Amino acid sequence: MNTADLSLEQTPPFSVPARFFLTAPLFAVGAILLLLFMDNTVLSTRWHPVILGVTHCITLGVMMMVMMGALLQLLPILAGIRLPHPIWISRVFHTGLTVGTLALSFAFIQQSIFLFQSAFILLSLTLGGFILFIAYQLFFNVAVYSEITRGMQWGISALLITILLGTALTYNIAFSNIIVMIEQVTNIHAMWGLVGWSSLLIIAVAYQVVPMFHITPHYPAVLTRFLVPSIFMAVMAWTTAVIMELSPFIITVLSYLIVGLLLIFSFTTFYLHTKRLRKVKDLTLNFWRLGLAGIISSCLLWGSVQFYTLDKFELLLGSVFILLGILPIIQGMLYKIIAFLIWLHLQQTKMRLAVLMFKTPNMKQVIQDKHARLQFLSYALGSISFCLHLIYAHPVLYWLSMVCLISTFLGLFFILIQAVSVYNKTHQSIIDYAAQQSNN
Repeated sequence: MNTADLSLEQTPPFSVPARFFLTAPLFAVGAILLLLFMDNTVLSTRWHPVILGVTHCITLGVMMMVMMGALLQLLPILAGIRLPHPIWISRVFHTGLTVGTLALSFAFIQQSIFLFQSAFILLSLTLGGFILFIAYQLFFNVAVYSEITRGMQWGISALLITILLGTALTYNIAFSNIIVMIEQVTNIHAMWGLVGWSSLLIIAVAYQVVPMFHITPHYPAVLTRFLVPSIFMAVMAWTTAVIMELSPFIITVLSYLIVGLLLIFSFTTFYLHTKRLRKVKDLTLNFWRLGLAGIISSCLLWGSVQFYTLDKFELLLGSVFILLGILPIIQGMLYKIIAFLIWLHLQQTKMRLAVLMFKTPNMKQVIQDKHARLQFLSYALGSISFCLHLIYAHPVLYWLSMVCLISTFLGLFFILIQAVSVYNKTHQSIIDYAAQQSNN
């Protein structure tokens, strides 16, 4: 593991990202329980209030929750940024995102104007404040410029567009019906949130974590320089074409361009994994392979819609992209990032207390492979079963997916809790050992 390019001295306290990482699996469990206790007919369309509530529970409560925590931790390490008051800031953003996501999800399900208004205020302040804070750090306070930080700049710009569209849609429901092209704006909002913000951040972070943690060659320089801005520009062109109601041919060409760019990233990452410099077993590779296969499948599904029609196409496309594409990669990154952070913070504690000989657990010991392997198998079975249920509408597939997905996210939560427990116990042991050495 090569850490030469990292600014490790800027690392904020471990509690900063930990609260976000521990909350995300609970939102996933909550989203699945909402589906489990609702009528199966909610899966008939993406526009069903329950589906809209569950979708935002996943995109905000899981995806945004993890990405927010990761950015607060990775910006100091990757860009050399010293965050002001990191503990206080993380508490404010975490509380606002948690309460705001709950309000928005239940607003959709209950069709409550009061909850929509509450969600509008909470999420506008929280996400708006987060964007301003991160954008200032990324554009004006970066100490180490690289293609990774530039990729994050494009990603945060995509998040800004996503949030502006989302707040406009929420305001439209909560206060005034001012948006005429509601379906088009919703589609553009989803495009920027999934392909813009989520994909761009994953790609930018992958430039660092894939070579670092999976011991692969680096991504080609031409790809790291041009891929992220190309995807951003392609999504912007697609958005313009949709708003201006240009010909379906132009919109289709731009859609294929976006698909092609995502496929370039996916196949390049697959190729780098075949060129690993050390062929040691790494369970997180399974998450990456599933996620990359999911992105490729969603791209093919998106492209094939031009040739034939599939029932519940939009719901299936979103499910494949999120469940089989984005979420597995996020989990693979999460395992590596939290294990690395625990190892890093323990090393820094040893250095600060001058007890370098104290033995601390390595990354493999922080999260045990046997537990993560069971969690991966449960997730793969559950997510694939859910997507197949959308095609075949078989009750066995539905119940299998619900049971597996609840089990997998509860498992992820307890695995992360165990990792945090390892950190707390070892951290205290280092302090006790240092005190004992000083007394001697």
